[in-house]
Amino acid sequence: MRELALHVLDIVQNSLAAEARNVMVEIDEQPDEDHLTISITDDGRGMDQETVNRVLDPFVTTRLTRKVGLGLPLLLAAAQRCNGDLLINSSPGKGTKVTASFRYHHLDRAPVGDIAQTMASLITLNGSVDISYRHIFGTHGFSISTSDIRARIGNMPLNNPDVYCFIMDYLSENIAKLQEAESGS
Repeated sequence: MRELALHVLDIVQNSLAAEARNVMVEIDEQPDEDHLTISITDDGRGMDQETVNRVLDPFVTTRLTRKVGLGLPLLLAAAQRCNGDLLINSSPGKGTKVTASFRYHHLDRAPVGDIAQTMASLITLNGSVDISYRHIFGTHGFSISTSDIRARIGNMPLNNPDVYCFIMDYLSENIAKLQEAESGS
């Protein structure tokens, strides 16, 4: 995939397919330490250890609509290509945490990409799920969650186009502020 935000989209979709009610996405960019971590935690069905061991095989999927599952194997390959790794912690009935790590300045690391659009789409299109997002860049960070957004918009539905624009603006502005704050420190 050309950008890491697409991997985030794929993993969150896996969480939703596993009937997660709460999903937390965290991106931790530490350029000075040459490290980038992306983690997605959910409270979905979870997997036993045998399934966790198999999900990194591209010819294994739990979906019934196709016979291959490339999302996690592609993320693993992307992480390993950049001297990183992919860890999956999961327990049946308790959920799953997927953590991908990368060398931040590695020549082959894909850009984070349009994470604002990815998160805004996930939040507005999945209004019954509480989705939280936290982004750290160096020593600065911000977060937003579905419950924060609902507190601001009142009774307006999350899938309202004005809500999507609000979320996009909020995320884009805060990501830009993070990068500016770190470049000025």
